[in-house]
Amino acid sequence: MARSYNDGVADTEVLGGIVSTVAARARAMTPEFDPGWFLEGLSGQLQGLIPHDRLTILYLDEGGRTVSVFAEHTRGDAPRGNGRYTLSLAHASRYSIAEAVSSSVVAGQAELVLDVQRDARFMAGAAVPGVVQAGLRAWMALPLMGVERVIGALIVGDTVPDVYTEAHLATGRQIADVIGPVIESIVLVHTERRRRQRLRVVPEVARVLGTSLNVAEIFDRLAAAVRPVLDFDIMATSFVESASIEPWLHITDGRPVPERGDRFEDFSFTARLLSGEPVLMRECESELDATYPADRRVLEDGIRSFVAVPLIFGDKVGALLGFAKRQPDCFDSSDLEVVEEIAQHVVVAIQHQRLAEEQRRLAI
Repeated sequence: MARSYNDGVADTEVLGGIVSTVAARARAMTPEFDPGWFLEGLSGQLQGLIPHDRLTILYLDEGGRTVSVFAEHTRGDAPRGNGRYTLSLAHASRYSIAEAVSSSVVAGQAELVLDVQRDARFMAGAAVPGVVQAGLRAWMALPLMGVERVIGALIVGDTVPDVYTEAHLATGRQIADVIGPVIESIVLVHTERRRRQRLRVVPEVARVLGTSLNVAEIFDRLAAAVRPVLDFDIMATSFVESASIEPWLHITDGRPVPERGDRFEDFSFTARLLSGEPVLMRECESELDATYPADRRVLEDGIRSFVAVPLIFGDKVGALLGFAKRQPDCFDSSDLEVVEEIAQHVVVAIQHQRLAEEQRRLAI
């Protein structure tokens, strides 16, 4: 018979059963991932061993700045999330570390809260319950280790205070240790699947660009083709002149667009773009430099994240293509890959337009 978790040691057979349950449910969810159903089996296995009303798995983003809800299960209640989970086709809702979990958990230390209403840290305002702990009186927040790093946290919580002991915490650590690599593998597999799905938009981009030799005429349709796989408020293309970046085409959320260009030196990141390097700004307020006039204007315009790539003609950067959002942490490396694929087709379209214009000029 397996020993109770109350003695602080999890039986190997029990841990193996938990891993098997998690892995089996992951395999069953192809191609779509159901975050609620995924944790239902694990919750059933744990209920008689570690009491809880809610299980939540948070996943740490690749930049280590934010987390998203990977999966959740709430007993007798609807999911607390808004449907935008880590593996949703739509971008996941992201929370700063401070909004979701103690920074010590992300650093690899488990957290035990016996009663949030009596805990000195919370009573003094030195700590605030995270969004996923709302409504709980007690919880354990357990770091999830992947192959090389902390990838997130398992949060086991209850609406009743004083239900957890140090023995529960020790057992929780063991459970987190064995499911962490499984969670990491699930994310990698589904992220790759989603990447392939998103890149399927590229042929549609090529088709739209091929309908006209005037890129300006079909820019709206290009934006519409991209939106299903890239959430943005602003889409813009700018030409690179001898010493400045000149606005050309903009699709915006209704706010004014720039009417003049900016000098190269007005941006903190121009050198990167002009050298052919793409630029990904996850959080503009912390990554831009307001001492640069153009950076300052970006911030004043309310842009909080963006991705920009150079359009290279031959061996020279001739234009830029960018997408921006008025919320932080809206773009990641997978978005950058999509934009780079789109940029290649935009380059070809602009080259065709220039060739047609030159032929018309010579025919006069």
